[in-house]
Amino acid sequence: MDRHYRTTPPKRLRRYLGYGALFLIPAAAVFVLVQKHFTGLPPRHLAEMTFRIDPQLNREDSAGGSTAMMDPQSVQREIRSRHKLKEAVQGLPLYEKRDEAGRAFLLEQIGEHIRCKVERAIGEDSYLVDVAVTVPSNEPEQLEELLRRVRDVYLRHTVRNLLKAERRKLDSLRQQTKIFTDDYDLDKKRLEAFRADRDNALLIGDPPEIDTIIAEKKAEKKQLEHSGAPDAAERAAVLARELIQFDAIRDRRPTVLQQLAHRRDKHDKTKKRLEDHQKDVTAQAEYVARLEEKSRDRFDIVEGPTANPVESEQSTRLVVGLALGAMAGLFLSLIYLLVRIVTAGD
Repeated sequence: MDRHYRTTPPKRLRRYLGYGALFLIPAAAVFVLVQKHFTGLPPRHLAEMTFRIDPQLNREDSAGGSTAMMDPQSVQREIRSRHKLKEAVQGLPLYEKRDEAGRAFLLEQIGEHIRCKVERAIGEDSYLVDVAVTVPSNEPEQLEELLRRVRDVYLRHTVRNLLKAERRKLDSLRQQTKIFTDDYDLDKKRLEAFRADRDNALLIGDPPEIDTIIAEKKAEKKQLEHSGAPDAAERAAVLARELIQFDAIRDRRPTVLQQLAHRRDKHDKTKKRLEDHQKDVTAQAEYVARLEEKSRDRFDIVEGPTANPVESEQSTRLVVGLALGAMAGLFLSLIYLLVRIVTAGD
């Protein structure tokens, strides 16, 4: 019969109690040592902040209507960018007092435990951004400052990129001004030269000057035909030839008027284009100035950053003590069982 079944219940109980003691004594010893000597990890704090972003800066008087400030869907990616997080945490004692490895570890922790949620503000054309981060720290106020810097870095990059785009647009508009001005000056000179041409000037007007000249020539010719002057016939013949020439000129009037209308229309269009363009340049310049001066006012903090403990230093000591104590008890119990198995086999 197996020795196990031949062992009396009291002996089995003593054996189980021995196993328990074999586990509990080292576990308790390690737990006590941890509580006495282990300082514990810094308490974990949850820092949270909410700020507003205006995705569109509407400009009713601008060249392009409304300009997209940012894509709300990109906020999370931009805020969690390792490059921007590093820029935000640099300068904080939380970061600066560590060595290079510690800084890399902290940055990794922040990147893993920072979260960002973007929701549209009810009844407003803006979005609310909730940012939260959970990091071990003995100075929760530094986590609050970290969130402020995360917001500042995001806005700085976002507004800076917008300003670059809007300044490029302003430069482009100003470059186009010379082109539009040259086009207008050229059309204006062409219109003035067309009107100044003698033949064209005779046909322009209501009534045209050519009609007055022809009427005067006809009256003079008729008067010569009824006069008895010796040279009347010769002079009348000269007037007849002139009337033929003037009639030929008058026949061109519809064509000249059509050309005049075309040149005037082109002149008016280039003038209006230049005037509208100059308004666009002025509006764009004013818009850039507003961005440079007031862009940050569109991103107010709705709820200031607050940091609250979610895991104390004492709780970390308890967790570490329990874990290490259990490992010590299990290790010693396994060693004892292995020794028993080896000695039983012998």
